[in-house]
Amino acid sequence: PSHDSSHKIKLTDNTFPEAWKQQLILNNCTDVVVANNKLAKMKGIGAYGVNLVDVIDVQKLRFIGNTVGEATAYVMYIRTTCEDIVLANNTFDGGANLPAYHTILMEGTNQAVVTGNTFRNGNEGRDFACNTVTDLILHGNTLDLGFYVDPGFGPTNVYGNVGGATRLYLNTAPSFGTWKQGDIVWFQQPTAGGFVGAVCVADGTPGTWKTFGAITP
Repeated sequence: PSHDSSHKIKLTDNTFPEAWKQQLILNNCTDVVVANNKLAKMKGIGAYGVNLVDVIDVQKLRFIGNTVGEATAYVMYIRTTCEDIVLANNTFDGGANLPAYHTILMEGTNQAVVTGNTFRNGNEGRDFACNTVTDLILHGNTLDLGFYVDPGFGPTNVYGNVGGATRLYLNTAPSFGTWKQGDIVWFQQPTAGGFVGAVCVADGTPGTWKTFGAITP
């Protein structure tokens, strides 16, 4: 389904079969609930960039308890100017099939909570990645491929995520958030002569960080 400039949308308890294009498009909508739906993987996954769920310029979205399949491009792309976004207790069963794409990419968003979600069977990119996102809480998720958070925006709280790939990818040591001794970030774009990542050596906001893993020039 596609909703454009709509208010007070409630989409619950539906099963959407495989489709060639987007399963759900929300554009310039407010006060949206999408809960307990099953969104099948994209049909005929190939080398063309199509997202499974598109969220564009949406205010107050509650995306809760859904089961979501894989896509060619982003499984869920949240972008432009979004605010008050909650993604909670969803299962993302499959990731993006194109290199450098992610299961979820969030951009241009203020006030976002991503919690209690399970990511599995990921293919490319990260489970969750964000750019130009302020006031983000990312916690309590079970991860498969790890995640990337743009370090230039805040406040950001990342904690309590578990799974085989709970790595946090940044471009630099954090300058935001509250961290504990022993927390590690991995650099998204390591270079010759640089470092693999950074480790927090003293609790604080953002704490004291030291690089590790020197890379041969």
